[in-house]
Amino acid sequence: MEALRQFSGYAIVVVIAIAFAYDWRLGVRVIGASEVLLGLYWLRMGRVSYGWRGRPSSGALTGGWAIAAALFVLALGVVLLVAPQFALPILCGSHRNCP
Repeated sequence: MEALRQFSGYAIVVVIAIAFAYDWRLGVRVIGASEVLLGLYWLRMGRVSYGWRGRPSSGALTGGWAIAAALFVLALGVVLLVAPQFALPILCGSHRNCP
C-alpha cells in the first residue's frame, strides 16, 4: 500500500509538469483537481496527518479542525479549477511578461 501511495504521488507530479509544459491554465487546473481530490480524501478519512515526509507522523488534526482544513483545500481546488487566472499573480510574482 505504501508503494502505491508513493507511486501515485510521483505520478501526480509528472502529470502536473506535463500539463504546465502544455499550457499554464491546464497546469493550474490539474493542480486544482488534485487539491479537490485531496480535500475529499481528508474529509473521508476524518483526519489530516502532518509531519516530515519519510518519518512517522508528528500528529493529526481531527474533528472540526480536520474538516476545516479539508474544506479549505477543497475550496482552493475548486477556485483553481474554475478560474485559473486567479493563480497567475502568485505564479508570476512581479514579472511583467506573464501571459
